[in-house]
Amino acid sequence: HLLFSCHPRNVILPEYSDQEIKDADLAILHVVNNMNYKNGFFIAKDTLTNYLPIKNYLKMHSYFNKVYFYDSENDPELLPTTLRFAKDSIKIFLPSNKSILRLNQKADFILFIQTPYLLNAYQYQTPNISYDFGIIKSKDQLYTSEKIDLIYAIWDNREGEIVSYGRLKKLSGKRKDFKRITARRILFDTPFFKNTPTGTPFSSLNTYTLEFSRGRDTTNIKIKPLKYKNELSTNVLFTILGAWNFKYARAITPKLSLHCAASFNKLWFVKINENYNFGARYYLKSFESRGVSVFCDYSYFDMEYESVRKRFSSYGFGGTYRWIFLKALLLDISAGLGFSPASVKFEEVKGNTTKSVDVGGINEYVSINVGIMF
Repeated sequence: HLLFSCHPRNVILPEYSDQEIKDADLAILHVVNNMNYKNGFFIAKDTLTNYLPIKNYLKMHSYFNKVYFYDSENDPELLPTTLRFAKDSIKIFLPSNKSILRLNQKADFILFIQTPYLLNAYQYQTPNISYDFGIIKSKDQLYTSEKIDLIYAIWDNREGEIVSYGRLKKLSGKRKDFKRITARRILFDTPFFKNTPTGTPFSSLNTYTLEFSRGRDTTNIKIKPLKYKNELSTNVLFTILGAWNFKYARAITPKLSLHCAASFNKLWFVKINENYNFGARYYLKSFESRGVSVFCDYSYFDMEYESVRKRFSSYGFGGTYRWIFLKALLLDISAGLGFSPASVKFEEVKGNTTKSVDVGGINEYVSINVGIMF
């Protein structure tokens, strides 16, 4: 069992997001970040030469004809490059823009894997801890775990530009299958990825796609797919006032949902013959996340009290704060304004007590919905 304890991210440049690339060769360069060296890095060849499982899994889960380790005597000219995610960034040594690296063998694409320097780049050991290829291994008599800190980028060595990049950090758990998952993570959603069955769940590894240029922030983010797309809830305040009601919402995108609602019975002392509501909601985070959303809607009312019967429409807009608890239960608190062309007011007078329901004109309203997502 493996656990990504932070957000695994694989960024694909837009021009490569819908491609499928076959019949190409991949070279792997292991860049060790070490400011003690003249260029701030060196290529760790011995480590990768003996690290065959990563190479084999990269070949297994891709359409590459050949995958090999870079073994030239001369280090290529690389520059520190900042690559951005939605909220942070990474720094990795890469060729300059539009540069084509001349290697000993054909290299249509190059995988740059960068790990931090820790005493000796090839092997650092204490009685309980060893370090190899960016993998920090912790050992005792009962349990073995591994944590990884890996920055990577795939370089198109035909065009001289980045295809994808990402970071793996704090991968923990038992050691079985971790090399395979690391390879799949690097390739996932790239034009080279071949979804070979592994027996290990992979759907939880979300993908971000965004527009990229060096030194410029991201603009087009593809959000994690939703686990739940449907919502069924009820307005607690309407229920307290006697109205049987329900609301159904369906997520059209992770940030946009459409909804319909209906109420029956009565609203306090006023009989509800018909009440329907249709609208749309935009979420600042996502449909199934805690946070703020804004909405607009249309309502139709057919209400009656004694001999007075009113039919009218209302238009509303407002905002909602959503809480998610126990994974799929929700609590929405909304406030907004409703506008109806007609002023509609019902009154009930009993002795010195007067009750009124005012649903026309411009009205402020508050609702509290509880429900479930599925």
